[in-house]
Amino acid sequence: SAPVTISYDVTGMAHILASNEQAVYLGLCFAVARDRLFQLDELRRAAEGRLAELFGAGPNNAVLEQDELFRTFGLVQLAQTKFAAATPTVQADLAACALGINFEIGLAEAHQSLPPEFIDLGYTPEQWKPWQSELIALYFSISLDSNVYLAKLERASIMGLAGSQVAAALMP
Repeated sequence: SAPVTISYDVTGMAHILASNEQAVYLGLCFAVARDRLFQLDELRRAAEGRLAELFGAGPNNAVLEQDELFRTFGLVQLAQTKFAAATPTVQADLAACALGINFEIGLAEAHQSLPPEFIDLGYTPEQWKPWQSELIALYFSISLDSNVYLAKLERASIMGLAGSQVAAALMP
């Protein structure tokens, strides 16, 4: 394990110095968790279909329906599969990232300095697993491209019901 130095400039931007790739990922993910631990946890829960555990079903069951949708996508299984198939270097990078996030979780718990959202909601974050960084990437790919993704699902549904010519005519 190589040493990592994290310094912050006057704007709060983290600067990470390390002698190898895994040490850079550890430092980077520690710095991200230090600044955005609740956001990381919320993204992970959204991708896993677990937001209702924190926020309840929501108005008109909106949160619960989002959870059901993301569980249907199977992102957890896909992320685990992608991680297992990744090169040893990528697996080591993601493991170092998880170590950095977990180090911040441990420090925040030890110093009773978890972000206020955790206190308000009455829970502590679970340890980060290496494949969960891949999970967040998958979540972003769907949530940032949801209109295209949903259009592709609709087109596939039409093709299944009426054939490719009808689908092409309805959705050129």
